[in-house]
Amino acid sequence: MAVSTLEGLYGLYKTQYIFNNGQAKFNKIEEKILNSAKIAQLLNLSITHATDPSEADFGAHIHSITYFIFANAETCAMGELIAMKHWDEKVNARYNFCSDHALCLKGEAVFRRWKIRT
Repeated sequence: MAVSTLEGLYGLYKTQYIFNNGQAKFNKIEEKILNSAKIAQLLNLSITHATDPSEADFGAHIHSITYFIFANAETCAMGELIAMKHWDEKVNARYNFCSDHALCLKGEAVFRRWKIRT
């Protein structure tokens, strides 16, 4: 099934991730992302520079969080998607820096980067 929005891509991968790793692990990842000073910095930079972060920007900020340094590919990908969704809800919904389609393409790039099949 083709997915054309980040929300759809996120929902499908979240379901798969929880099935494979459990709700508790997903909740921990989400908590790490939503409470991260590094992710807050990325959101602020986006607003300051009036632009959307690249997939590589999300990846670099995820990997600056200690929890993700030694995490497996599936966990890092889930973290990146959570960060993208958070950015979309907090920044993009207000400033409209990136289309739904472009954001979905960034989500797909996360899977290619980590060699994850969905």
